Amino acid sequence: MCRPVADSIRIFTTSRARIRESESIQYPKLSARSREIWQWCQKRKLWVQATYIKSSQNKEADKESRIKSEETEWELAEYAYEEIEHKFGRPKVDLFATNGISPDLEVSNPNCRQIIREAFITKQAPEESLQYILASLSENTLKQYSKPITSWYKFCQAKQLSPFQPTVSAVLEFLSPLATGENKYGTLNTYRSAISLLSTWDIGKDATIKRFCKGVSVLKPQRPKYNQTWDPSIVLDFLTGMGPNDKLDLGQLSRKLAILFALVTAQRVQSLSKIKISNISFKAGLVAIKIPDKIKTTSVCGVQPNLIIPAFSENDIICPVSTLQAYVDGTNNR
Repeated sequence: MCRPVADSIRIFTTSRARIRESESIQYPKLSARSREIWQWCQKRKLWVQATYIKSSQNKEADKESRIKSEETEWELAEYAYEEIEHKFGRPKVDLFATNGISPDLEVSNPNCRQIIREAFITKQAPEESLQYILASLSENTLKQYSKPITSWYKFCQAKQLSPFQPTVSAVLEFLSPLATGENKYGTLNTYRSAISLLSTWDIGKDATIKRFCKGVSVLKPQRPKYNQTWDPSIVLDFLTGMGPNDKLDLGQLSRKLAILFALVTAQRVQSLSKIKISNISFKAGLVAIKIPDKIKTTSVCGVQPNLIIPAFSENDIICPVSTLQAYVDGTNNR
C-alpha cells in the first residue's frame, strides 16, 4: 500500500474513532479537539455520528480524485528510444577512465542484466547483437547469476578494479572467502562461471584458478542433493484410499494426477507444468504427451520430451491414463 493511501486511511480511522469514543489516552490533542467539537454541538443541540460511506456513493467528496488525467506521468516509448539509439548510436563510455568501472553503471546501481550487457559491449559486441546474446541466458540462469555478479561488481567497485578485465589475484581474493565459509564447491563454481561470463578472457582456463577450484573440490566435495529414498507404495496406498476418480472433485483429481505423473515420468516440475491438453493423444492402452515448449534441458538440436505412459490395468484407481482421462472429461465441462 502506498504511503499517501495508508496515511489517508490512518487519518480517517483515527478521526472516526475519536468522534465515536470522544477520548484517547494515546492522542491527547485529538481528545481535546474532540471535546471542543462535542461541546460546540451540545450548545446547538446537534448530534455527531461517524459513519462509512461507500466510495461509489461518495460522489461529491471523491469527484476530484476520480478525474482521470493522462498527463501525470510521461516516459519515452521503447520504439522511440531504439530509433534515437539507431540514428545517433550509443553514447561511448570510457570504461576505465577512473576506476575501471563504467560511469553509467556506477551511478545507476545496475542489476545483473545491465552488468552483463555492459560486459559484452566491452567485448566489442555490436549493439544490434546484444538482444540475441542476452536472450541466450534464461531467466533461471539470470536468477542464479544475480547474486554472484552483483557481489563481484561491488567487490571491484570497492577495490577500484575493472569487473570486465579482472586479474588472477583479484579473482582469487574474491573467491577465497567463499571457500573458507560454509559454501560447497558448487556455489564457488557458480561464482567463478558468473565472473567468466563478464570477463574479456576465460578465467576458467587459467592454471592457477583451475588449481584453486580443484583444491576446493577436494576439501569440500559436491554432495548429492538427495541421499535417501522413500517408499512410493505409501503414496500409492493413500491415492487408492481416495476411491474412484468419479468420486473426486476437480481439486482432488488434479493433485492426484500430478502425483501420478511425477511418479511414472520422473520429469521435472517445469516439464509437467508445460503439458497442454491439446498435446495429449489417447491411444489403445496408453497416452502420448508431447511437450514442444522450451524447458530447462532444451538445446538447439535437442529433442523435446515425448511422454508415452501405458495404462495400469491392475488397479484402475491409480492408473495414470484413466486419471488423466477423468481430468480431461471433468475440465471439458467447465
